[in-house]
Amino acid sequence: TREFRDLISLLEVRLHPEVQRSVCMLHHAGLGFRHIFVSLDGTTTGPNSFSGPLGTLAGGDLTELRPRTFTPLVPANPILLPPRVERGLSNDQKQLYRHIQAACAGKMPPKVARSKIGPLCHARWITIQTRIVRLFMSSVNTVHYCKLRKLVRYIIDIYFPLHMDIKYRYSIVYGAVHPFKELKLIRDCVKGLKDTNICFEVLKNNCYFAHPHSILLSMLADPLFDIRKRAIELIHYIRSSEVSYHGYFLPKFNVKATSYIDMCTMINVDDKLCYINIFDDYIPVTEPPLTRGLNLHLYYNSPFKSDLSCHTQAVERAVALTTRVSKTVCGRINQTAEAMLIIEGRRARSR
Repeated sequence: TREFRDLISLLEVRLHPEVQRSVCMLHHAGLGFRHIFVSLDGTTTGPNSFSGPLGTLAGGDLTELRPRTFTPLVPANPILLPPRVERGLSNDQKQLYRHIQAACAGKMPPKVARSKIGPLCHARWITIQTRIVRLFMSSVNTVHYCKLRKLVRYIIDIYFPLHMDIKYRYSIVYGAVHPFKELKLIRDCVKGLKDTNICFEVLKNNCYFAHPHSILLSMLADPLFDIRKRAIELIHYIRSSEVSYHGYFLPKFNVKATSYIDMCTMINVDDKLCYINIFDDYIPVTEPPLTRGLNLHLYYNSPFKSDLSCHTQAVERAVALTTRVSKTVCGRINQTAEAMLIIEGRRARSR
């Protein structure tokens, strides 16, 4: 997904037109937690292990730890999911949600204490987060309490609300809205300059949905008429400028943005709308691939809609599967065959 010789860029070279990039937002949502965890506990030592004490404890058998009495954690943004929504969650999501409820209540119910959490895997950070919350609610060395509390607060206040918002506002038209929500949550909830800067760096290095293509799509789908009108005017201006494609570059992310529109700086340069990329270069803005050929006047009356998703849980499952087969067999062909056999086995068991 990077600028040079990545898979999407090679597809653009092969197919000629530029393509709409939609990077999995669920995967992105866990990156902030991952970097804060590494800063507190150290790096990984393998596909299923960490170098620090918290990672080592979290990877053990947590059912052997006794629940402890602790002060309830009051969430900055309380989330109470209705039963209908909870039934639609995956097993990993249900586990994390029930552990968060227990942490906010100040007591771990026996059902939660007996529940078996999936194995530690760097490709599935939601499992690691559930283990961290369980560890916080269990009898562990008080030396780790401050670090555990900081991690659990991040999970409750930032990761889980963002994860649920991405899951249920899944359309690509919300692509620019989600990173702005993450930015607001970081500014409101993360304490300490070091942790704040870590989160900001993650946003700057992974701001695919702050690209003008995504911002213009979100503006065109905005419920406010004035914002949709501005998007239509900008796209018409781009069409009239006859801008040639200069390649895909990540924008320079504005951590002081007051709306999702401000996450990327777009200005006029030589009668062309340009944005500033991560190298501080001015790059001409092209029309979003999804709006090409559309009659934009239709969106004065109703917002733009798309069934394309800004996330897929299959990304994390694919990463976990690739990690698993790479430890089993060698060679690209053998690893592909092994992965296909595992996938076919899962389909057979589900029938």
